[in-house]
Amino acid sequence: MPETSPATHAQEPRRAGAPVGIELVRGRPNEELRSECARFLARFVQEGHLPRPFPGDESEDTWNDRLRWWWIDNPCAEDETPTAIVLRADGQIVGFHGLIPFDYITDGLRVPSLVAAAFFVDPAWRGHSMKIFLKVERLARQFAIVDGSASPEVASLLQRFGYEPAPPRSRTIYAARSTFLGRVLRPFL
Repeated sequence: MPETSPATHAQEPRRAGAPVGIELVRGRPNEELRSECARFLARFVQEGHLPRPFPGDESEDTWNDRLRWWWIDNPCAEDETPTAIVLRADGQIVGFHGLIPFDYITDGLRVPSLVAAAFFVDPAWRGHSMKIFLKVERLARQFAIVDGSASPEVASLLQRFGYEPAPPRSRTIYAARSTFLGRVLRPFL
């Protein structure tokens, strides 16, 4: 796993012309990487880049809790399961796409799946968003990819690539009895 820098975006200037790298994170990311991702996600919301944030989205602690639920407490997160795609410039995270491992069971068969979550790219590096999208496209050869809440920008991109939106329908959310699912769903209820 690559070294992460302890510096935050506020400590270092962001330069749109910096070299950009992309990292596919597998397994259960260590605490240092989870904290770095949580800092980026909270800052992204604090700077007003997320049009409709959920309560707590501006909090690094909330993101740390979510990432721990997605990747550490999640029984479907295995050592080689993709859990995130991180875009870096000058060693700093400038883009993030979370992947939450889970399994569908259909006709008694396990279907490895990933929920696409939190696709955030700093505005100065939005031109590199396709790198993340293409990584997810390649993962779709091995995993069922589910994105039930694409932003308008992501929905537009998906449609340009031939994806079709599901027809509108009502949805009902039931309280989860599972401890794991209860913790995952709590911030959204």
